[in-house]
Amino acid sequence: MSKFTDDMDAALRIRNPWEIGKRYECPVIYYMTQHPHAFGHNDYRAEIVFARDGKRYKKEFRVREGVTQKNRRELHLQTAQAWAEAQLGTTEWVPTGFPNTWMPKDAHERMKGDLKAWRKEQREASK
Repeated sequence: MSKFTDDMDAALRIRNPWEIGKRYECPVIYYMTQHPHAFGHNDYRAEIVFARDGKRYKKEFRVREGVTQKNRRELHLQTAQAWAEAQLGTTEWVPTGFPNTWMPKDAHERMKGDLKAWRKEQREASK
């Protein structure tokens, strides 16, 4: 996919956004456009997936506004972020590195720190 996601796989064994949420114990926002079971059927929605007490929870959001795909994506993301701020206390979101997924900024900083340490170890090992 990209150097960033390839390094995440090699260093942290993270291959998808759910594994990010699980490893860093943070919620992840997904934006989806297709229905999971009906091929060719559009189903625009945002989902927040988070773990609490060892269980996986999911909250879905369907916003029936927006004309363009970009506009729909922004409206769904804003709705999910507003809910996360009110219910989970998470205020700042950044992209995970995977398409159409976001994670809290503090967890992203921890993940980047882990990757930076792994890259440093790789450079030292190659010398």
